[in-house]
Amino acid sequence: MLLCIPYDRNAERVAYPPARKIESLPDFTKKSATWDQGKEMARQAEFTARTGMPVYFRGPHPP
Repeated sequence: MLLCIPYDRNAERVAYPPARKIESLPDFTKKSATWDQGKEMARQAEFTARTGMPVYFRGPHPP
């Protein structure tokens, strides 16, 4: 799932739009999320608390 975030991409703002989008999906699709390793993803715990989905980070060098 891709999601446009129309403003600056800092950690305080990035966790909420994806969480809102995830809440609208059927339960069977809410298993886990995989995020990039950027500093804007630092608040993954807030995303997990809101959605109940664990967040995994991709390896540092895979494409």
